[in-house]
Amino acid sequence: MSRVIEGRPIISCVGTLTEQVSGWVEGILKPLVKDTPSFIQDTTDLLNKLSAIGPLPEGTILDTMDVVSLNSNITHQDGLNACKFFLENTGTDADSVVKLIKFIPIRNYFEFDNKIYLQETGTAMGSKMAPQYANLFMAKLESDFLSSCPIRPLAYYHYIDDVLIIWTESEPQLKKFHE
Repeated sequence: MSRVIEGRPIISCVGTLTEQVSGWVEGILKPLVKDTPSFIQDTTDLLNKLSAIGPLPEGTILDTMDVVSLNSNITHQDGLNACKFFLENTGTDADSVVKLIKFIPIRNYFEFDNKIYLQETGTAMGSKMAPQYANLFMAKLESDFLSSCPIRPLAYYHYIDDVLIIWTESEPQLKKFHE
């Protein structure tokens, strides 16, 4: 019998069926994430990128957003498609890596209160590959979205599920961008 439990489990994947393969996949995905244009590695990286922009025009709006429950809301297919997109011209066997990535979230069993559960949507936040998986998903989503926008931000950055936008157009245009 399947039960849906609301919430966002953070599960340690240490010692699980997927721990080793997740660590291996993380090593493959991490360099791909660092090469995405919107990714922020840490505070120093953000400060360097902001310094490279130079002085901001008067009236610039600094906007932040947070993606709600990112890891648990990435559909398996969308996450796999994003990873495959970034793996495709790397010289890596993208199909084999994607098969391994697919294995991780669909085998995410965990125990709570003496019962065994399977997280059926998204990926476990405690999985080693989860941050890289989420970052690649966000990078693909952002790339697709930004390429369709007639007005784009001066700069658009993200760290996993946190987004920073530097907007030099009007506030009503920013609201339309959000919509």
